[in-house]
Amino acid sequence: MNSPTPLRPDLYRIDASGPVLTGGRCTRCGFTGFPRAAVCLECGSESMESADIGSGGELFAESTVHMSNGRFPAGYSVGYVLFPSGIRVFGQIRAAGDHPPSMGSPMRVEIATLYEDDGKPIESFRFYPADAA
Repeated sequence: MNSPTPLRPDLYRIDASGPVLTGGRCTRCGFTGFPRAAVCLECGSESMESADIGSGGELFAESTVHMSNGRFPAGYSVGYVLFPSGIRVFGQIRAAGDHPPSMGSPMRVEIATLYEDDGKPIESFRFYPADAA
């Protein structure tokens, strides 16, 4: 099997406790966003540095997609997770059990193969309920 290729290697890092999403912080005005942008979305400064967003938050919104898009079969879930810093991050959600998690559920970040591109596994972050294995 091929080694997974990161979709965007700048979206996360792995530390001793697991994956941590990384965004960008403006050194001029302090605005922090995800993903990291080349220019601050608040003040326009090009003085951006890497900033940890975190490894989990709470489910803010969730939806199940009932149409295949060619990479994901019908029935996959996506949503926004609200991190303690106030940043909302959109991503795929791995279900745990028969039902999607409810709003406000604690969520964690994991790194997983999301799809294959010409037989190459493509990996990125996704969310899963914190109480799931």
